[in-house]
Amino acid sequence: ITIDDRLRMETGKLTLGANTLTLNSGAVVSGAALSNTNMVVASGTGKFRKMYSDGTGAVAAFTFPIGDASNYSPVAVTINSGTRASAYLEANLKAESHPEKNDAGLLFLNRYWTVTPSGFTTPNYDIVITYIDPTDISVPASESSLILGKWDGSIWTKPTSILDPVANTLTGTGLTSFSD
Repeated sequence: ITIDDRLRMETGKLTLGANTLTLNSGAVVSGAALSNTNMVVASGTGKFRKMYSDGTGAVAAFTFPIGDASNYSPVAVTINSGTRASAYLEANLKAESHPEKNDAGLLFLNRYWTVTPSGFTTPNYDIVITYIDPTDISVPASESSLILGKWDGSIWTKPTSILDPVANTLTGTGLTSFSD
Protein backbone atom coordinates (compact mmCIF):
# COMPACT_ATOMS: atom_id res chain seq x y z
CA ILE A 1 0.00 0.00 0.00
CA THR A 2 1.41 3.40 -0.98
CA ILE A 3 0.05 6.73 0.28
CA ASP A 4 0.86 9.79 -1.83
CA ASP A 5 -0.97 12.51 0.10
CA ARG A 6 -2.50 11.72 3.50
CA LEU A 7 -2.99 8.77 5.82
CA ARG A 8 -6.08 9.83 7.72
CA MET A 9 -6.41 7.98 11.03
CA GLU A 10 -9.82 8.65 12.57
CA THR A 11 -10.65 5.55 14.57
CA GLY A 12 -9.53 1.96 14.48
CA LYS A 13 -6.40 0.03 13.80
CA LEU A 14 -4.72 -0.51 10.46
CA THR A 15 -2.99 -3.90 10.81
CA LEU A 16 -0.07 -4.46 8.45
CA GLY A 17 0.47 -8.17 9.02
CA ALA A 18 3.19 -9.08 6.50
CA ASN A 19 2.57 -5.99 4.32
CA THR A 20 4.51 -2.75 3.95
CA LEU A 21 2.69 0.58 4.20
CA THR A 22 4.60 3.31 2.34
CA LEU A 23 4.14 7.03 2.93
CA ASN A 24 5.73 9.00 0.09
CA SER A 25 7.93 11.99 0.93
CA GLY A 26 5.14 14.58 0.79
CA ALA A 27 2.53 12.46 2.54
CA VAL A 28 1.43 13.09 6.12
CA VAL A 29 -0.48 11.33 8.89
CA SER A 30 -3.55 13.25 10.07
CA GLY A 31 -6.86 12.74 11.83
CA ALA A 32 -7.85 12.04 15.40
CA ALA A 33 -5.40 11.61 18.26
CA LEU A 34 -3.38 8.43 17.94
CA SER A 35 -3.90 5.93 20.74
CA ASN A 36 -4.28 2.27 21.68
CA THR A 37 -7.46 2.24 19.59
CA ASN A 38 -6.25 4.43 16.69
CA MET A 39 -2.89 3.41 15.23
CA VAL A 40 -1.00 1.30 12.70
CA VAL A 41 -0.32 -2.19 14.07
CA ALA A 42 3.21 -2.99 12.89
CA SER A 43 4.14 -5.87 15.17
CA GLY A 44 4.26 -8.63 12.56
CA THR A 45 6.72 -8.83 9.71
CA GLY A 46 5.11 -5.84 7.99
CA LYS A 47 6.78 -2.45 8.08
CA PHE A 48 5.74 1.19 8.02
CA ARG A 49 7.94 2.92 5.43
CA LYS A 50 8.50 6.68 5.21
CA MET A 51 10.09 7.99 2.01
CA TYR A 52 12.35 11.08 2.08
CA SER A 53 13.06 13.51 -0.73
CA ASP A 54 16.53 13.47 -2.28
CA GLY A 55 19.00 16.03 -0.97
CA THR A 56 21.16 16.87 1.99
CA GLY A 57 20.65 18.39 5.42
CA ALA A 58 17.90 18.19 7.97
CA VAL A 59 14.33 17.05 7.38
CA ALA A 60 11.30 17.34 9.60
CA ALA A 61 10.71 14.83 12.34
CA PHE A 62 8.44 11.95 11.52
CA THR A 63 6.58 9.90 14.08
CA PHE A 64 5.80 6.36 13.04
CA PRO A 65 2.29 5.91 14.53
CA ILE A 66 2.83 2.25 15.34
CA GLY A 67 2.00 -0.19 18.09
CA ASP A 68 1.18 -3.82 18.73
CA ALA A 69 -2.35 -5.23 18.85
CA SER A 70 -3.02 -3.59 22.24
CA ASN A 71 -0.59 -0.72 22.84
CA TYR A 72 0.34 2.40 20.92
CA SER A 73 4.13 2.78 21.18
CA PRO A 74 5.38 5.12 18.45
CA VAL A 75 8.92 5.83 17.39
CA ALA A 76 9.86 9.34 16.22
CA VAL A 77 12.92 10.02 14.07
CA THR A 78 14.44 13.38 13.18
CA ILE A 79 17.11 13.38 10.47
CA ASN A 80 19.55 16.14 11.46
CA SER A 81 21.96 15.78 8.54
CA GLY A 82 23.17 13.45 5.83
CA THR A 83 22.61 12.82 2.16
CA ARG A 84 19.47 11.16 0.83
CA ALA A 85 18.99 9.42 -2.52
CA SER A 86 15.74 7.44 -2.93
CA ALA A 87 15.89 7.23 0.86
CA TYR A 88 13.44 5.75 3.31
CA LEU A 89 13.15 4.51 6.86
CA GLU A 90 11.13 1.45 7.82
CA ALA A 91 9.90 0.80 11.34
CA ASN A 92 8.16 -1.98 13.16
CA LEU A 93 8.18 -3.36 16.68
CA LYS A 94 7.92 -6.51 18.69
CA ALA A 95 6.06 -6.65 22.01
CA GLU A 96 8.64 -8.98 23.53
CA SER A 97 12.16 -8.73 24.84
CA HIS A 98 14.91 -8.60 22.23
CA PRO A 99 16.17 -12.12 21.41
CA GLU A 100 19.74 -10.96 22.12
CA LYS A 101 18.97 -9.34 25.46
CA ASN A 102 21.44 -9.63 28.30
CA ASP A 103 19.71 -12.15 30.57
CA ALA A 104 22.31 -11.71 33.32
CA GLY A 105 21.50 -8.04 33.87
CA LEU A 106 17.70 -8.35 33.61
CA LEU A 107 17.59 -4.69 32.59
CA PHE A 108 15.62 -4.62 29.38
CA LEU A 109 12.26 -3.66 27.96
CA ASN A 110 9.76 -6.28 26.94
CA ARG A 111 9.40 -4.42 23.63
CA TYR A 112 11.80 -3.41 20.89
CA TRP A 113 11.70 -1.36 17.74
CA THR A 114 13.59 -1.93 14.50
CA VAL A 115 14.30 1.09 12.31
CA THR A 116 15.91 0.18 8.99
CA PRO A 117 17.28 2.78 6.55
CA SER A 118 17.92 2.75 2.84
CA GLY A 119 19.48 5.48 0.70
CA PHE A 120 21.05 7.51 3.53
CA THR A 121 24.74 8.42 3.50
CA THR A 122 26.36 9.63 6.75
CA PRO A 123 23.08 10.13 8.61
CA ASN A 124 22.88 11.93 11.93
CA TYR A 125 19.54 11.55 13.67
CA ASP A 126 17.60 11.72 16.90
CA ILE A 127 15.13 9.05 17.99
CA VAL A 128 12.37 8.93 20.59
CA ILE A 129 10.77 5.60 21.53
CA THR A 130 7.64 5.30 23.66
CA TYR A 131 7.38 2.30 25.95
CA ILE A 132 4.45 0.99 27.99
CA ASP A 133 4.79 1.41 31.76
CA PRO A 134 4.79 -0.94 33.67
CA THR A 135 4.17 -3.73 31.12
CA ASP A 136 7.42 -3.25 29.17
CA ILE A 137 9.76 -2.93 32.14
CA SER A 138 11.44 -6.22 33.08
CA VAL A 139 11.60 -7.21 36.72
CA PRO A 140 13.77 -6.44 38.73
CA ALA A 141 14.65 -3.45 36.55
CA SER A 142 13.23 -0.15 37.64
CA GLU A 143 12.06 2.53 35.27
CA SER A 144 14.77 4.89 36.51
CA SER A 145 17.45 2.43 35.32
CA LEU A 146 16.30 2.39 31.67
CA ILE A 147 18.77 3.44 28.98
CA LEU A 148 18.73 3.23 25.22
CA GLY A 149 20.47 0.20 23.73
CA LYS A 150 21.26 -0.54 20.08
CA TRP A 151 21.86 -4.05 18.73
CA ASP A 152 23.85 -4.00 15.49
CA GLY A 153 23.63 -7.74 14.84
CA SER A 154 26.67 -8.67 16.90
CA ILE A 155 27.11 -6.25 19.83
CA TRP A 156 25.07 -3.94 22.03
CA THR A 157 25.99 -0.28 22.24
CA LYS A 158 24.62 2.17 24.76
CA PRO A 159 24.39 5.63 23.22
CA THR A 160 23.73 8.56 25.49
CA SER A 161 20.02 8.64 26.18
CA ILE A 162 17.47 10.70 28.05
CA LEU A 163 14.72 9.02 30.05
CA ASP A 164 11.39 10.79 30.55
CA PRO A 165 9.45 8.59 33.01
CA VAL A 166 6.40 10.86 32.85
CA ALA A 167 6.03 10.55 29.06
CA ASN A 168 7.45 6.97 29.08
CA THR A 169 10.06 7.81 26.46
CA LEU A 170 13.73 7.18 25.81
CA THR A 171 15.50 9.66 23.55
CA GLY A 172 18.81 9.25 21.74
CA THR A 173 20.45 12.20 19.99
CA GLY A 174 23.21 12.52 17.41
CA LEU A 175 23.05 8.85 16.38
CA THR A 176 24.86 7.82 13.20
CA SER A 177 23.76 4.22 12.54
CA PHE A 178 20.45 2.40 12.58
CA SER A 179 19.64 -0.92 14.26
CA ASP A 180 17.25 -2.66 16.67
